[in-house]
Amino acid sequence: ILNSNDPQTVADGAPAYLLLVSSFLNDGADDEALLRTSATLHSAYAGVFIKDQARASKMTSKAFDYAQQAVCLSDEYFCAMRKMPFNALQKALQKLTKNDVPNWYVLGSSWAGWVQANSKDWNAVADLARVKVIFARLLELDPTYQQGGVHLYLAVLSTLLPPALGGKPEIGKQHFEKA
Repeated sequence: ILNSNDPQTVADGAPAYLLLVSSFLNDGADDEALLRTSATLHSAYAGVFIKDQARASKMTSKAFDYAQQAVCLSDEYFCAMRKMPFNALQKALQKLTKNDVPNWYVLGSSWAGWVQANSKDWNAVADLARVKVIFARLLELDPTYQQGGVHLYLAVLSTLLPPALGGKPEIGKQHFEKA
């Protein structure tokens, strides 16, 4: 689905596949890879094809939930990460290893998609700091993951705001070039 060169076929066919994958997970599957795949596909589909804000919010919430479940399965300590104080999360991320990168990359990207879909909610926008710290840690662990996707996310996050409001276009440019 993600590698298709025919977006219309993906738009037409992906909903059935998303329902199928979700049904596997609704049966209680504790499979990190399936959770990551479902999170990635739901997030990508919502970001590309869903124009209705309410639907996009629902779909990105589902993607974010799946990504959180994958992280929680790999380390129960992170099951409550959304409630952790920011400094505690930042410190806890230091225990991650390169083996954790796939789950956390999907979590960061799904979380970013969820924030985008819920950008009218300032509490959601405030979560961007958590997304940034996750990608900063992933950059330390494996900057080449997903063909430099970590750099791409950091580039976008660095350039969302104008410099007067804290944006860092030069840092963003460096990340874009590395990506």
